[in-house]
Amino acid sequence: MKKLLLVALSVLAFLAGCHQSPTPTGSDGLVGIYGADPKNDGNVVPMLKVERNGDAYVLYEFSKGEWRQPKKAWTGDAGQPQEVRPFLKADLEKLVRHPVDVEPEGLQTKGIALIHVPAGWSDGGRNKPFTTKSGYFAMTLLGPIDLQRM
Repeated sequence: MKKLLLVALSVLAFLAGCHQSPTPTGSDGLVGIYGADPKNDGNVVPMLKVERNGDAYVLYEFSKGEWRQPKKAWTGDAGQPQEVRPFLKADLEKLVRHPVDVEPEGLQTKGIALIHVPAGWSDGGRNKPFTTKSGYFAMTLLGPIDLQRM
């Protein structure tokens, strides 16, 4: 519970913004709302939302009962939306530190990524392997969080 709270707080603190991005190839299916089950009790709570604005995507985080675009923090352009970029196979390989045999689709900012891989995919981690049940997960500053499409 504390870990999930820390994840949520760190995401809010470091992400403060996502901004419109060019459409990632093949990512039309990412539009929607994604939630996590922080207590593993079947109660899924909203975490991320993706909308389409023309040929660009906008990423939102759910905080204090409302959807917010995170903003940049601690820089000369603090308060401005962060850039939302496509999440590619090379990005996933960099995160897991080994080659992968899947083509993920997703979106990312400097502090979080929304990633779609086949359901049941595992990162092959040695110490603490992560396996996604639904195929959707968020990679946060504190590690991966399994997501469900709501």
